Amino acid sequence: MYRHSHPKLCALVAYYPSAIPDPNTSFPISLRVVVHLAGTDVGVTRNAEVLGIQGKRKTRSKRIGTGLGYGGGLDLAYPSYTYADVEPGFAEKDLPEFDKVADRLAWTRTLECIRKGFRVEVDLERIWEEHTERTFHLSFRCFDVRQRFASLTL
Repeated sequence: MYRHSHPKLCALVAYYPSAIPDPNTSFPISLRVVVHLAGTDVGVTRNAEVLGIQGKRKTRSKRIGTGLGYGGGLDLAYPSYTYADVEPGFAEKDLPEFDKVADRLAWTRTLECIRKGFRVEVDLERIWEEHTERTFHLSFRCFDVRQRFASLTL
């Protein structure tokens, strides 16, 4: 019997949202999540629940910590990072708020989240080592050829 695969959400990435889910919210295990926060305040949305019945949603403004280091992780139930001294728009090159370091760090984390969501494991260290080795050997060969050519012309 042939089974049709149904598309499903496998990764959720949020850049500088104005509100985030309750810090204790857990997402389905098959969903990869990463949140990039900018600024010092964010809305935290909570659903009141009594005996399994959901009540009103409430969003309160909360001051967010700086995390550890630049682009530091926050202690939430889902991966979240805060980027110090940047404003929303830090990852958009055409805006004055653009911050190159925060953009690249957030982009790397975003790609990691998406790769895990699609179950694509990439050994970047091995790829980098191969690149470095090829570059070294190529430059060494060019140097060797130049030396040989110079000795022939003398």
